[in-house]
Amino acid sequence: MPADLDEDRFEAACQGLDTLIELIQGPCTSAQNSLMDNKVLDVCSAIMADHFTEAFPDEHALSDEPHPLIMDAKEKAVCLLLSLLEGVNDKTVINRFGDTLDFEVMKARMAHVYRICVESCDLDPTSVADATQIPEDIYNGDLNEAFMIYMLMATLGRYSIQAKEALLAANYSSEDVVALEFFIHNTGCIELNWIDKLERVYFPIPPICEFLTEATIEKVKWTLNRESPGEKVQSFFEYTTELHTEMEHLEGLSKNKFLSFLSINSATLKSIQLYVSMAVNVLLLIGYEVTTPTQSVMDYSAIDYNSDIIKLLTEMLMGLLTFLALLIFISMSCTFGPLAIKNAWAQRQLELGKPTLEEELPQVGTVAYLLRMGPEPAGVYDGTCSTGAMMVYHIFSSCFFVSDTVVLLHLIYLLFGIAGNLVSPFFLCLHLFDLVYTSETLKNVLRAVTFNGGQLLMTSVLGFLIIYLYTILSFMYLRQNYLNDDVEGVNFCDSFLDCYLVNVREGIINGGGMGDWLQGRSIVADWGSWMARFLFDITFFLLIIIILLNIVFGIIIDTFSAMREATENAAGDMKTVCTMCGLERADLDRHGSGFDQHIKLEHNMWKYLYYAVYLLQKDPTEYTGLETYVSEMIEEEDMEFYPLEKALCMEEEEEEEDPFRLEVDEKLRDLENSTSMMKKTLADIKTEATINQAVTMGLTRSRLLVVNRMCEKMDEDNGYGEKLREMQMQRALPEQAQ
Repeated sequence: MPADLDEDRFEAACQGLDTLIELIQGPCTSAQNSLMDNKVLDVCSAIMADHFTEAFPDEHALSDEPHPLIMDAKEKAVCLLLSLLEGVNDKTVINRFGDTLDFEVMKARMAHVYRICVESCDLDPTSVADATQIPEDIYNGDLNEAFMIYMLMATLGRYSIQAKEALLAANYSSEDVVALEFFIHNTGCIELNWIDKLERVYFPIPPICEFLTEATIEKVKWTLNRESPGEKVQSFFEYTTELHTEMEHLEGLSKNKFLSFLSINSATLKSIQLYVSMAVNVLLLIGYEVTTPTQSVMDYSAIDYNSDIIKLLTEMLMGLLTFLALLIFISMSCTFGPLAIKNAWAQRQLELGKPTLEEELPQVGTVAYLLRMGPEPAGVYDGTCSTGAMMVYHIFSSCFFVSDTVVLLHLIYLLFGIAGNLVSPFFLCLHLFDLVYTSETLKNVLRAVTFNGGQLLMTSVLGFLIIYLYTILSFMYLRQNYLNDDVEGVNFCDSFLDCYLVNVREGIINGGGMGDWLQGRSIVADWGSWMARFLFDITFFLLIIIILLNIVFGIIIDTFSAMREATENAAGDMKTVCTMCGLERADLDRHGSGFDQHIKLEHNMWKYLYYAVYLLQKDPTEYTGLETYVSEMIEEEDMEFYPLEKALCMEEEEEEEDPFRLEVDEKLRDLENSTSMMKKTLADIKTEATINQAVTMGLTRSRLLVVNRMCEKMDEDNGYGEKLREMQMQRALPEQAQ
C-alpha cells in the first residue's frame, strides 16, 4: 500500500469496501464475477498482509492496540472475501481463492486478533477462553474479524487443499493453536436449503447458548413429535422462542453468584435432601415408640423417642432438611418461576392470536389492552402502563408462578419441612417421594396412571353408579343378608348410606365381590331368597370385579405399554434417523459421511437452534443475503430453509478417478488442440487464396482496359483492333476461371 495513506483516505477505503460488500451480497453473481475478474482477491490479500506501518508511523500495528482503522479495513476485507463466496459452489472458483490467498498471513492474523481480544478481557491468552467471559461488545466486535477468517478458511476447505491444511492444529505453533481451538469450539456449521440448493453456513455461536442445560436438551429430545420429518422439524422449531427465553434468563441469573451457585448445584442439593430425608425416616422407624398407654385415637402424646441421642440426631437432620428445602425452593423459584410467567403469557397470546385489521383495540396501557396484547406491548416492562394494569399483571403472574409444577412441588416440600419441625416429624415422609421426581422410570409409572386420568375417572364413576343400583336392590330386598358374625346384633344395611358404603368397600376389596362378605343362605329353607342372592352375587361379581376393575387395569397397562413403545420408538428414531433432514443411518453410512459424523458436524440439531439465536441477536442491517432469507422464513414460521431429505454429503459423492480414463481424457484434449490448430491453418490459407484471387482479377481488368484502348486506336488506323480484342478476351476467360 502507498505510504501517503492517512486517516481520511483510510476511512474512504473502508467505505469503499463497505459499498462493494453491499453490492455483491444477496448474492449478485454478476458483481461477484466482475470483482473477481478485476483481481479483488489480490487487493484483499494485500490488505491482510500489509501492516500499514508507513501509513501510520506513530502507531505500532503489531502491538496489542493497533489503529482502529487498520482493524476495520482488515475486517471488511475478510467480509468482502466471504461475500464473494456467497452462493458459490464452483470448485474452480474456490480453488482460485486457495491459490491466491496467503493462508500463513490469515492464520497469523486470526491468532493475533484472538490474543488482543482475550488480553483486553484480562483472560489468559495461552489457554482456550470461555466465551461467556468475553464481553458481548468484544465478542461481536473486534473478535468478529478472527471469526470471519476462520469461517473463510473453513468454507474454502471444502475443496482447497491449502485451506484444509490451514485448519490443522499440527500446522500451528503452540502459541497460536489456542486460537484455532477456540474458534473450532465456538463456530457453528449447518446446511440450509436456499433457492432450491443446499448451502453450508458457518457462524459464530452466541455465548448465551452455553446456558442451554442438559435437562432442557433431554426434555426437547424426548418430547419432539417424530411422526414425520416435517412434523419433527416443526416441533423442534416451536421450541426456539422458549429455549431462547430460558437461555436469556439463565444468563441473567449467572450474574448473581448466590443464585448462580444454587442453580448450578440444584441437582446435588436435591440428592442430599433425599438422603437426609431417608436418614430421618430410618431414625423414626427405630426410635419412635408408644411410651404410655393410649387413651384415645388422637392421643399423640403417647408417642415419643426411645432415646435422647436419636431424638437429638433426628431434630438436627430435620433442621438440615428444612434448610435444604428452603435453598432448593429459592433455586427452583428463581430458575423456573420467571420462565413459567413468561411462557404462560406467551401461550396466552398465542391462543388469543394476532389482532385483525378490523378489530378495535383498547387504549394502550389499560387492563383491557394488557389482557389482549400481553405485558410487553402494554408497557408493563418499561413502566408506562396504568396502575390497574400493573396490579392485574402481578396477580396473573403470581397465579402462573404458583401453578408451575416444579415451583409448586418444592413449595410443598418446604411447607412440609416446616410442619415436620413444628408439628410432627411424620410430615417429612413426603420428601421420600422426591425419589419419583429424580427417577424417569418412576415418572413413567405415574404417567401411566395419570396420562389417561379422564378415562379412569369416568370408568370409576360408572362403577360407583352400578354399585349404587345394587345398593338400592340390597336395601329394598336383601337387608337381612347384611349380618356379620363378628359384630352381633348389628345390621349394616339399616341405613341407606351405610348400605352403600358397605357395598363399595366390601364389594371392591373382596376378590369375589359381595358374595365373599355376605352371609350364606340355605337353598332348602327359602329357595326364592337363595335365588335372589345367587343373581345378586353373580352379577355383582361379573360387572364390578370382572369387567370394570379389569377395564381400569387394562387402561393402566395399555397406557404404560404405549408409553414404553413410544419411548423405544423415540430412542430408535434418534439412533437411526437424522432429526433435521430425515435421512436414515443406512443411507448416510453407505453413501454419505457416516451417520455419527453427520448428526454431530453437518446436521447438529442444536447448531440450528444456535443459528436462530444468532440471527435474533444480530443487527438486521448487517445480515447477509442468506441471513435475510432465513430471518424472513423464521418470521413467517416457514420451514423451507431446513434441509429436509437433503444433505451435501449425499450430493458430493464422487467416484474414485480411473487412471486409464485420465490418460484418455488427456489424449482427447491434445487431439482437440491439434484439430483447432488445423482449422486455424486452413482458415488462414483460405483467406490468403481469396486475397490472391482478388489481386489477379484486378490485374486482368487493368490489362483488358489497356488492350481496349489499343484496339480502338488500331481501328482508327487500319481496322485490326476488333480481331485483337477477341483474341485477348479468349485468353482472359481461362485466367478468371482459375
